[in-house]
Amino acid sequence: MVKIAICEDEAVQAEALRRDAASYFLNNGIEASFEVYPDGQALLSAETEWDLLFLDCLLPDGSGVEFARRVKTRLPGADLIFLSAYPEYLFDSYSVSPFRFLLKPVSAEKLGEVLGALLEHRSRSRPVFVMTDLSIPMDSVACVFASGNNISVVTEDTVYASRKPLSAFSKELSPALFIRLNRNCIINIRFVAGHRDNVVQMTDGREFRVSRRMKSAFLRFYIRYLKSREIR
Repeated sequence: MVKIAICEDEAVQAEALRRDAASYFLNNGIEASFEVYPDGQALLSAETEWDLLFLDCLLPDGSGVEFARRVKTRLPGADLIFLSAYPEYLFDSYSVSPFRFLLKPVSAEKLGEVLGALLEHRSRSRPVFVMTDLSIPMDSVACVFASGNNISVVTEDTVYASRKPLSAFSKELSPALFIRLNRNCIINIRFVAGHRDNVVQMTDGREFRVSRRMKSAFLRFYIRYLKSREIR
């Protein structure tokens, strides 16, 4: 679940942003929730722990950059994307290290590009805790699967045993790169060598079956990934 706040006083633009972002996440099989705020004080009074904040640089009750600074004090791990019709605000935004600065109006295509880049960035920068005292880079994880009561976390050169349930990994792993194939397996799309029928082949030779319920979602996810590689 990606929790998103939109702080924008122009209701039409706020709704367009929410609609396009919701469409992006839905089309990519990612669960997302949204909260929309008309001004900075409403944003500050909320107690939600967001993953991502869209903030207008110029709000009715003050500077979006200043409100962002105060939110970051409470939520240092949240990513910021600033919105403005005025490019001169770009330099002011640097002080709070936003992920992006977008000029309004924001097209659905441009928003999709930025959200894709953000999700991949988050997947590479966050660690995965295999055990309480052991973490590994998220993008090094090829797959996580359950066999009975045993959980295995597989990287290119190591297989770790973990006591964490698969459901905990499902919440922690980035939806930009990871997808659940069935009730017992989550895979990193970067380590998929191919697929046939209902079986996914991994680069290390492992094979996992895709459940009937997840087959369509997996195919959409895999095709999107392949297309993104072609663009690069």
